[in-house]
Amino acid sequence: RGQYDPTPPCPYGVTEPMDFQMKYQIAPGSPDGTVPPTEVAGDQFRRCISQADEISLGYQQTAPTFIMMMRDWCGFQSLMASPDDPSGLPNHPEWDFRDCTVMGELVAYALRKELESPKGIASLDMCKKLFLASNSISGLHRLVKNSWNLGSRVPMIGGAPPKPELDPEMMKLAREVAKQAAGVIAGLKRQQAATASISHAKAAVAAWSEASDSKLKGKKKGGSGDDADASPAP
Repeated sequence: RGQYDPTPPCPYGVTEPMDFQMKYQIAPGSPDGTVPPTEVAGDQFRRCISQADEISLGYQQTAPTFIMMMRDWCGFQSLMASPDDPSGLPNHPEWDFRDCTVMGELVAYALRKELESPKGIASLDMCKKLFLASNSISGLHRLVKNSWNLGSRVPMIGGAPPKPELDPEMMKLAREVAKQAAGVIAGLKRQQAATASISHAKAAVAAWSEASDSKLKGKKKGGSGDDADASPAP
């Protein structure tokens, strides 16, 4: 009798779900089931954790420090290019100081209860608080937007946020942001091409000028030698 294997290998392989097929629960729902639990798409949550690790340099930071690092990271993304990017363009040239200020304010709102705490915040907890804060802001926006509706019930704050693909305003905003970013990047590429053309033209002019100077010097040397041979001996 062979040895018992409690975890035998699957003969058909193991299929792991993709991140976009998964959801992370970041807050429970109400006990009576009226408000469902708050869930975030797996790819968005993993992306948030990765960005938070990059901003915090992989260490737990206090709330005020993380807010400051968030604004600094935003400014760096708008000015500096990645070392492995051959184009030499910043990752987000369309961002300016207003965008960085709004990002810092959003993080400050998400971490408002930890501003005076000396404890560091992990990227996982930061992303949970950030998504919950974004959901409360969008919920308040829905309340104000639907305040003049005739219905007796209005959308509540909390619970699962509506899917972005079902919100026409969010889709319109996403298209406008993508269009703006593409326009800024295209303008920077045209500027790079113009700078490269000017540098190439300057190099060509410098090479032509150097070659012309060399020819003139050669003619002068040759002319002085013939004159010396043609002069009569004393």
